[in-house]
Amino acid sequence: MAPSLLEIWLEGCILYPSLGLILMQSTDTETHTLDPYFFDNTNCDHDYGTPHSGTFDSQGWNPGGQTRQARAEERNPESSALGSSSLPFSYTVVWKLQLRKGRMMTLTGDTVEDIDIPPVTFWDETLKSQLIDVVNEKVPVPQYKPDETKITVCTSKRAQRPFQKRFGALNIDWNVVENKLRSWSNQGSNLTVEVWFVYQEIQLDTTNKVGKTGRGATNRQLASRDRLITQQEAAGIRPVWKDVYAVFECSSVVCPNRGFSCWRDPSNKKHYKLDSDIMEKFVDYAEEGNKLEKHDGVPERLREIIYKHDEEATMRKQLKRKASDPLPTTIRICSHGLQDGTCTDPAVSSQRAIRSAGPARLKFPMPIDEAPKSYCDWLCCQVTNETWHAAYRLACQIAIDYGYDLNQMYKDQVVEAEMLATKGVLQGIAIQFVSRIKEWLDQISPE
Repeated sequence: MAPSLLEIWLEGCILYPSLGLILMQSTDTETHTLDPYFFDNTNCDHDYGTPHSGTFDSQGWNPGGQTRQARAEERNPESSALGSSSLPFSYTVVWKLQLRKGRMMTLTGDTVEDIDIPPVTFWDETLKSQLIDVVNEKVPVPQYKPDETKITVCTSKRAQRPFQKRFGALNIDWNVVENKLRSWSNQGSNLTVEVWFVYQEIQLDTTNKVGKTGRGATNRQLASRDRLITQQEAAGIRPVWKDVYAVFECSSVVCPNRGFSCWRDPSNKKHYKLDSDIMEKFVDYAEEGNKLEKHDGVPERLREIIYKHDEEATMRKQLKRKASDPLPTTIRICSHGLQDGTCTDPAVSSQRAIRSAGPARLKFPMPIDEAPKSYCDWLCCQVTNETWHAAYRLACQIAIDYGYDLNQMYKDQVVEAEMLATKGVLQGIAIQFVSRIKEWLDQISPE
């Protein structure tokens, strides 16, 4: 005989006390259709504890819904866990932005703690936008592009080795990271995800017309100009660099600098070849809002730099020419008419003439062993470049350690500059160190 509805209700009240109250409050006179899973043996494990109460959802009566969901997660943990909006544990993300240009350089980084959402959600909602903002602010575009992403998942448990993965560009499979975090979440240790976003320099094509790779200073200068023009055009800025190069491009047929950038001195019409450093100063001057539409518009401070570069280039040529010259041939002319048989040596005579006609000895208002230090301090005050400062100090130390007098260095400038260069001083600084002694004395002791 089938049980009556009252018997079913009484039995349900015993197993689920809340059911009696729900049915008593119901005003529906129709017969209630019970969930077929209501008396499912799998949901009635007698553990002598308080049974789970049922709930009404959008599809009707759902007894023991939480238990059913927990059992479903046990049967298929991957499918239910990866899509969840929150995690039952927290972890820390430490990320860094790095540039690869010959060597690795770290631009910036950040740490985010107590994250309880899946890594893919954190990437989509937070980390990706932060990375884009930092890249737009600090990374020169379009010189760099995403190259790879390196991820390390580690735990504070010492016995556990870190888990490392590499992904191309920004194509990251965050499910792999989440699975590893879940597998380590029951160890009771701190979980950390370290992320390195590596950007690679874009190699621009600097191939010349004959198909050979450009390696000279001119090709580097042109490549640097093209990169800047590309950046300015992408940002909607008028390319000042292009206009400056057009003004100082030498087109004279007789000029040896034809095809390069040069400046024509309005006073003597001499052409001075301009390197990339000077051209960058011209561009900076023009971008500050100053007019630089003709050669007469070059300011005096930039002209002094051009003159100094030309002087240093001339001295370098003299050093190379002297190093390549063969040893002189000495001819001794003997006078047979002399009774003592002495000979006249032209080389000795010329050296005596040079010594007698040489520049007057410089006078220093200080002991000669302290002069190099004062001279070095004066040179350092003329520039702001730290590399030049270090080169000046090295030249000063060499002069003191080896007992070189500034007077002697000023007289034999070519020889002494070559000596300083062989001992590690920058060639241009060596030339300056021996050639500006008189200028320094004129400033500290004007007569």
